[in-house]
Amino acid sequence: MGRGGRPFPGDSSVRRSDASRRAAASGGGLVSVEPLTLADGRIGLEVVTKWRQGLGFGFRGVLVVERPDRVYRLELSIAESFTGAREAVVQSQMLTVGEIRFDDEHLGPRDPKTGGRKIKGMTADPYDAAFDDEAVYGTSDDARLDELIPASPLSVIRETLNRVTSSWESSGSVAASHTGAPASDGPRRMLSDEVLKQIYWASGRNDLLERHLLAELAAAGDHGESGPGVGRLLLMLGLAQHNSDQLMKARDTFERAVQVFSAPGDRPRETGLALSLLGRTLMRRRRALEAKSTVKRAIALLEEYDDVDMALGNALAILGTILLDEGRVEEATPTLQRADALMERRPATPGPATLQDLTGGPPPAVYSRISTVPSRD
Repeated sequence: MGRGGRPFPGDSSVRRSDASRRAAASGGGLVSVEPLTLADGRIGLEVVTKWRQGLGFGFRGVLVVERPDRVYRLELSIAESFTGAREAVVQSQMLTVGEIRFDDEHLGPRDPKTGGRKIKGMTADPYDAAFDDEAVYGTSDDARLDELIPASPLSVIRETLNRVTSSWESSGSVAASHTGAPASDGPRRMLSDEVLKQIYWASGRNDLLERHLLAELAAAGDHGESGPGVGRLLLMLGLAQHNSDQLMKARDTFERAVQVFSAPGDRPRETGLALSLLGRTLMRRRRALEAKSTVKRAIALLEEYDDVDMALGNALAILGTILLDEGRVEEATPTLQRADALMERRPATPGPATLQDLTGGPPPAVYSRISTVPSRD
């Protein structure tokens, strides 16, 4: 901050570099420095910093609003009694999707005091690589986790500042040149969309997953994307809708995915995956005849591949269940036995099936570049 709590002079890069130096000098580091538009149209500056304190971190949030005759400054600080909630959620799912591994490529040198090894690249200055060595900002500080972990100190500080920003009123007119805070491209390093979606999925937050996927699909449309990457996003969206009992929406979404994968440049493996998931939703809606014909199509396509055990097993299990209901026990028994055998072949992993498991593997690069950074205006 400037002397007396006044905003930094100059553009955003100058403000952020100055804030990074000040935070580092006091033994901490930046989380964010962002200009914000207040409810009455004024521009404020929000600065969030963190520093090591005991077994956790301390966090400080500052909002500064300048008028010609005075400066308003709101500051709040919260310290963790222990750390690790956000970090544990992030690192476990980064491991799940394969973004980090516990090997020499991903681990730094051994600490002579503790014997431990830090994972490389887990901390960085949010704006300037020149401050990376002493940075404390990590991907677990991503603001998109705040709704998932609302009680964490960082979430509380940002939510409090956001409420102040959205309700700010003061006397006096706002300069005509105040047309809103400049858009921010966010911090340099954020959670990948793949990890964020897996975090939402593993946490059972289908609402957050659905909202994120709808934003990704909108961005994909804006970029003219319509291929397999979009199809896979639709599979994930259908899963979120199915698991939140939006079965009509899930059916429509899976049918869209089938159309995408069946378009020119046909992808029978992915079409089979979509049909298997569609059959599951139809079965849940008690549409047995539709489910039967759908999973039969899925089975015919998936039997050609040896890396779709879960989807093929799911389709066979649905078919076997329908055959049992029809009293066709002799046909149902081997079908269900085959489904069980396929499910047993799946590698044992803790917790529920991942989005990668259910949608057929790692994401195509075509859409993994699409990023959705939440607006704070």
